[in-house]
Amino acid sequence: MYIEIDRSLRNPIRNQLYEQLLERILKGELAPGTKMPSSRHLHEKNNISRNIIIEVYEQLSSEGYLEGKPGKGTWVAENVILGDSYRRRTQTEAGTEKKTKRKDLIRFNCGIPDLKQFPVKKWKRSLDYAWSLADEKMLSYPPVEGRPELRTEICDYLLLVKGIRVRPECVIMTSGTSETLLLIASHFSGGARELIIEDPVIDFAADIFNQSGYKLRGIPVDESGIDTGNLPSKPAGKLIFVSPSHQFPTGCVLSAKRRVSLVDYAARNGMFIIEDDYDSEFRYEGYPLRSLFLMNPEIVIHAGTFSKNMFPSIRLGYMVVPESIASDILITKEKHQMRTPAQIQLAAAHFMKSGAFTRNIARMKRIYKRKHSLISQKLSDAFGGDIEINSNAAGMHLNVSHKRYEFSADDCRKFEEFGVRVDCEASYSLNGKKGGLLLGFGNVSEKEIAEGIKRLKRAVDSVIGRIE
Repeated sequence: MYIEIDRSLRNPIRNQLYEQLLERILKGELAPGTKMPSSRHLHEKNNISRNIIIEVYEQLSSEGYLEGKPGKGTWVAENVILGDSYRRRTQTEAGTEKKTKRKDLIRFNCGIPDLKQFPVKKWKRSLDYAWSLADEKMLSYPPVEGRPELRTEICDYLLLVKGIRVRPECVIMTSGTSETLLLIASHFSGGARELIIEDPVIDFAADIFNQSGYKLRGIPVDESGIDTGNLPSKPAGKLIFVSPSHQFPTGCVLSAKRRVSLVDYAARNGMFIIEDDYDSEFRYEGYPLRSLFLMNPEIVIHAGTFSKNMFPSIRLGYMVVPESIASDILITKEKHQMRTPAQIQLAAAHFMKSGAFTRNIARMKRIYKRKHSLISQKLSDAFGGDIEINSNAAGMHLNVSHKRYEFSADDCRKFEEFGVRVDCEASYSLNGKKGGLLLGFGNVSEKEIAEGIKRLKRAVDSVIGRIE
């Protein structure tokens, strides 16, 4: 029996042998009752260690795919073949991969900053500093509220950039916005589980609350943000989720009138507002928008992240909570053992204190402003008056609506055949409503932007042409 082993791969020989034998059994190429070749035979034919062969045989036997008979050999077990169904599945997967995989695919992914521009060397110095402080305390479980060094730096940053004056006791560290929302969902789960939420909305926010047993009450979003005129007169729950500074995915900004209306509504009904502030630093015209937290610090939970102003894999976020619930939130967090690695927190604190953090944001703001201008111009050149670009000169993505067509998630998947990947507003609608296209420009080069828009034009024309 010949086994194709690629010794240049990082995948160990043991794994390759196991995977190939299992595949042949499931396909029926090694039929039930077939006697397996001896370890000596496989060793001589394929130059594989007999110890590895014996180990793989034992693994397949323990999983029930092989049966050994002492002194007689090893056979393929009965009733383990998938046959045609396995072949159809693997053929379908191979066909799909062949159809969609394209090496030069240009990805306008939302939510990813320009990773090539991040000052890795400066971050490494901060990491080295953090590890130089390593002692038993740092290597043990970190404080549930977060390291005081980082919480203090965040307070200084919030005051400088967003005008939020808050004590470190009200800043709670998390491992990103997802954990922030999981924590909030758990903490408020004792009451009526209904969440008032923007529609459309970032998908993971809706998923977290939905999977935590909350009923989602979607409120439509228009060019002025969440439509406060559609808020229920008698809300059942205690939570409202909004992203007022740069709504995702529409790109709109919550108007001043609706900000006042929303905060007043929450206060009258004894509710808390979750303010998702994921990229307010990147505003290219005027000054940063006023946070809802400043309007009423007793009812607004301000959620921040380092995924956009640093890099996603840092998995670091924070929440600024009303003083009245800070200790109770920490009790919930302790109960779930939600803790963020101390060395990452200490490195982030050093990175901020050194000035590298704010300098990087200022530099990236200039880069994103240039990309924002370029992609807007290329879209206008390609589509002319057929589209409307919604971004409010902020963030790292554009929402592009077509005046003659609304796109589905299936439409966007078809675009990959043209070598371009974009996101679709329909994917973030609570009811799958069709809408515009979402183009993230943070992690694409200026050259890719120009070529990507050309491909997008061909893809859009193809989809619309099929309908018309």
